[in-house]
Amino acid sequence: MSVLDLGRGLDTRGIIAIRQDNKIFSFLKNVKRNLPAYSILCGESGAIKIYLEREHLDADSLSFLEREGVEFSSGSYILTLDMKPGNEFEVLREILSQELLVVNATYVSDGWLLVDFRFSSSRYKEMSKVISNHLVDESNFRLVYLGPSPGIYSILTKLNQSIPLSTVIFEAPAADALNGLGFDPNDVLLMETTNYSVEGGKIRIIVYLSTGGVMTEVREVLVKNGLLEDIRNDANEENISRYNIFMKRHGGNLRIMVFVPSSMLHNYLRILIRRSREYYKEGIYLLASSPFTPDVVESFDAYSGD
Repeated sequence: MSVLDLGRGLDTRGIIAIRQDNKIFSFLKNVKRNLPAYSILCGESGAIKIYLEREHLDADSLSFLEREGVEFSSGSYILTLDMKPGNEFEVLREILSQELLVVNATYVSDGWLLVDFRFSSSRYKEMSKVISNHLVDESNFRLVYLGPSPGIYSILTKLNQSIPLSTVIFEAPAADALNGLGFDPNDVLLMETTNYSVEGGKIRIIVYLSTGGVMTEVREVLVKNGLLEDIRNDANEENISRYNIFMKRHGGNLRIMVFVPSSMLHNYLRILIRRSREYYKEGIYLLASSPFTPDVVESFDAYSGD
């Protein structure tokens, strides 16, 4: 079964929009292009980072960002918004904390922060409660979509039209790669990380389980993996946005597929290779680094790795 089909294990999609009444969001409303963003969640605290490439900004925008003292790194200005109890982004923290949920994309469009996510329909009751509570009480929160998921490939294809994406596929030795997974490796068809969330040094993993090669169940577990955690931390420190991350065993290796904005691809690869050499003598086996296309995504299943 292809990763494009397995992504439907989280069968429900939600899209929410959030904004604040301040000069930052007034400025963002005047930016005439979609902007990549990224959510970071750790316990009760969190942050949202919004990326504005300098080369796409006019003189007025540059002047505003300089006056506000916005951080500048690797050719982009990075706006950082706190996610804390009592502000407009509290709803995002509540949603990201739900089980069996992954974020497909976070971005800014027309002055709104949009968060696109998939979750298991078994969590409909809990999700409905969170969304309904905030819809009643907050004018700066909107529900854009709630319903069946078209699948991860369809979602990323549309995103790629406004924020060019790249795909990275690599393999690393699987020995102790996901300590604490708790399942027979033969029953695991696919794994997907939530990526934005770490709890006690452990990463949340969505596990797609099978019987006789047919997906039967989706579970969530916390696992410890030093390489993935170090890559995540370095990418956060260097303000690199990432989208979905899929993993599966392939022989004696763990095969991993990551989607990143194309503008951030070089820096992500640099972190990936540097960190992997600290864990494995020969580093990782890089299979693909390419603009987002169906052929590259499908090669996640097809490459022999020999």
